[in-house]
Amino acid sequence: MAELNDDQTREVNRCDTLIHYLDTVPNPPIWTPYVPFKKEVSLLRDNVDALNLLVPKKEASGKLETLSKEELKKLFAETVGDMFNIASVYAKKEGNTTLAGQVTKSATAIDRMKDTEIIGFAKSLSTDIFTNALLTNVVFETYGITAQMVTDAIDIATKFNSKIGLSASITVISDTANSDINKLVDAMRVNVGKLLNLSSFFKKDNSSFVTGLEKAAKLDNIGVRHTGIVASITVDGLPAEGGEVIIGKKKVVSNSQGNCKPMYVRAGDKLITVNYPGKPSKSITYHFIRGQVDNKKFEF
Repeated sequence: MAELNDDQTREVNRCDTLIHYLDTVPNPPIWTPYVPFKKEVSLLRDNVDALNLLVPKKEASGKLETLSKEELKKLFAETVGDMFNIASVYAKKEGNTTLAGQVTKSATAIDRMKDTEIIGFAKSLSTDIFTNALLTNVVFETYGITAQMVTDAIDIATKFNSKIGLSASITVISDTANSDINKLVDAMRVNVGKLLNLSSFFKKDNSSFVTGLEKAAKLDNIGVRHTGIVASITVDGLPAEGGEVIIGKKKVVSNSQGNCKPMYVRAGDKLITVNYPGKPSKSITYHFIRGQVDNKKFEF
């Protein structure tokens, strides 16, 4: 059996996000008159449509089927937590107190929610928080949160809620189909590259459109599992800001909730060193499993 790997999944997610951005008002009138750009968009759509005939689009959002209930909840928490962090920056900069009050939950807080609360909270992302009015706001668009990302988060919550466990990955039956997928994904990468090159045509009169295009064309992480930990640091039982978690050359610092997320760690046994001012360092050897993110608590 052949399968869509993580890099290919990321490419599919990127193209979905890019097409959504191009189709979102007020963008179509900007790019459709420029024929070379319009032709490349058409080619990208054709390649995406052809790929979706081989791999259902819903499944292309990520390999979620065999993740356990706990893993799905962690993934949902991390996904929404990252979106909330981005939205919080926008809300504070624009003085949007309503939105600022809606995106205060951290990934850790979401992960600690009752299982029965997850699906309702997920649905509120589109009905109450990331509404169409917000997502189509020209200023907010530049922050890179799209309707597809919201849909993907709700999809994770739905799978968590129903506790479904099916195939281990996105699969297709034949080697011929797998070869076709490789060709289509490669062609999509070329399409995106050409669109970015052609976007220089718009920079003079529509610089904000180009900025949004560049953000939409970045490879996203929605639906892709990374390797790492969510670390919680406490001192005398209280969340501790300013603690350091060191894994090899990677160093992250805990926030005001005592949390940090060392990610993109290579699988295998790694030494984790945790420092906090005025306290003896703690060191443990931890076995990182590829594609798995675990919670680890460090108490001083």
